[in-house]
Amino acid sequence: MLKNIWLYSLRCYLKVGLFFYFKEVKVVGKTQVPTK
Repeated sequence: MLKNIWLYSLRCYLKVGLFFYFKEVKVVGKTQVPTK
């Protein structure tokens, strides 16, 4: 039972981490694109 809870929380943590990671990458990509 404890292992299932740990796996579930780890999965949620990874999802949130990936979400913020991709959000930062998008923001950085927008700022790096030169505007003509």
